[in-house]
Amino acid sequence: MSSIKKVLGLETLNTIGDYFRAYRKLKESVRPEDFNSSIRIALLSSFTTKGLSEVLFVQCCQAGIFPEIYQADYNQYAPEIINPESGLYLFRPDVIILFIDAQTIMAEDFFLPYAAGEADRAARLEARKKEFTDYIEILKKRTTAFILPHNFAVPVYSPYGILEQKQTNGFFDE
Repeated sequence: MSSIKKVLGLETLNTIGDYFRAYRKLKESVRPEDFNSSIRIALLSSFTTKGLSEVLFVQCCQAGIFPEIYQADYNQYAPEIINPESGLYLFRPDVIILFIDAQTIMAEDFFLPYAAGEADRAARLEARKKEFTDYIEILKKRTTAFILPHNFAVPVYSPYGILEQKQTNGFFDE
């Protein structure tokens, strides 16, 4: 596409509203053959990512890349990864972005991390890490896509307050 700005009629995109308007305009006017390259992006998340695909679409178009974006249903990342006939694999993405938050991975241990003793807590943490890495291993075996895991947000609250940083297998422990 010679000039995305011409299609958009915008100089800058400052707000999510700007991106939604730009997305609607671009979706109606651009075609894959208008671009020299394309990319297939799959979004898997455990939380709402409303607006992300629209922003990605606009950003890719601005970069001169036509995007095809697959967005799995809310919190359906596990079935999408596990089922070899899911929409994810039928889509054949070039890039898979995993947005799985720490609260989902940690389940009940997220809110009561110190309810168990240190050894039990370490075992539970190891099981959660294994579950997440197993998902990535499945994706690596079944696709050639670049896999981009989202960073885990560290909770801002701990029942231990400032002592949290000294806890073994705590929220801030690497």
